[in-house]
Formats: sequence, structure tokens, C-alpha cells
Amino acid sequence: HMPSMTGFHCSVADFLVRAEGRIPSLAGVKFTHEDLLDLGLCRQACGGRYDILYGRDETLLCGLALGCTGAVGSTYNYAGRLYLDVIDAFGRGDLDAARAAQFRAQR
Repeated sequence: HMPSMTGFHCSVADFLVRAEGRIPSLAGVKFTHEDLLDLGLCRQACGGRYDILYGRDETLLCGLALGCTGAVGSTYNYAGRLYLDVIDAFGRGDLDAARAAQFRAQR
């Protein structure tokens, strides 16, 4: 889901609900958008059965906080250490360090 590149916007949470049982191979989605309400609803859709990979590198911490199970992004290719610092700090429950690492990555 990348409306900035495709020009198409929809509720991904609604898509997941409608797709359940109709697309047996569907495991999840890559969510690259700033609509954090829809992102949160995706994590809750169908009992949380789908993997949601977050794709907006600049706000990775938001995706982690809402329960994304992974990340796929372009700047991870050359700034991976910065983003691993965000993930590691968040995983330790150190929100201050995670926030500081996210800010470093944004700069």
C-alpha cells in the first residue's frame, strides 16, 4: 500500500477483512502510508492474523509502536544500522533511545 507512488488510496484494513477467506495465500501487506489509524486497524483486522510490514522509513517507530511485525524500506539499504538502533531500543522498551535513534535516522 503506497498511495504516494500509485495514486490509489483505500482502507487496507477493509481490504484485509474482505480478502479473508477469498485470498488463501494472503499473509499480510506492506504498508507505506502516513494513515496511522488505518495502520492500527490493519493490525487488529481478522484477529491480528496478518503480518503488517511498515514501509515508511522516516516514521518506523510509529509502525513499531502500532505492532508492525517488520519493515521494508529503501533507506534501510544504506542506513540499516540507524534503523536497527530504533528496532533494538524499541524492543528493549527504551522509548527515549528509540526516539533518539529515529530522529538520527530522519536527519
